[in-house]
Amino acid sequence: LPETLKRLTRFDSIVAVKEASGNLLQMSEIHRLCGDRIALLSGDDALALPALSIGATGVVSVTANILPGKISRMIEEYFAGHLAEALRLHEELLPVNNAMFIETNPIPVKAAMTWMGLAGEGLRLPMCEISTDNKNKLIDVLQAAGVEPVSAHGSAR
Repeated sequence: LPETLKRLTRFDSIVAVKEASGNLLQMSEIHRLCGDRIALLSGDDALALPALSIGATGVVSVTANILPGKISRMIEEYFAGHLAEALRLHEELLPVNNAMFIETNPIPVKAAMTWMGLAGEGLRLPMCEISTDNKNKLIDVLQAAGVEPVSAHGSAR
């Protein structure tokens, strides 16, 4: 809870919180109570931009594994005061952000990275391989976003 985080800011070793509740009101309350004594990080890619507007300083991002430059640029544009460009990037990233959660995290990001040629096949239990239908949907979204495999290994569906 925000009140608990406020108490925890007394400890020098606690410097940040990944807030992944999806609740912007809770994130606002954390920032109100803790201010700059703790870095507030969005734990949800789709809420990264709105979270920045209420005091977050960044994002712990799944999508950044696939499109690190765009995530970084969105945050840079926001802090540079280029809000329209930050919003444009946020909206451009939304389909990929959504696709990263088409199945339980980290299954889609691992599938995307395998398709891109950046990771090997296979997951450890209790995770399982992405379904064929969802893999095809994921690849379609990635290709629409301009993501391409970095090697021939990742080009097959």
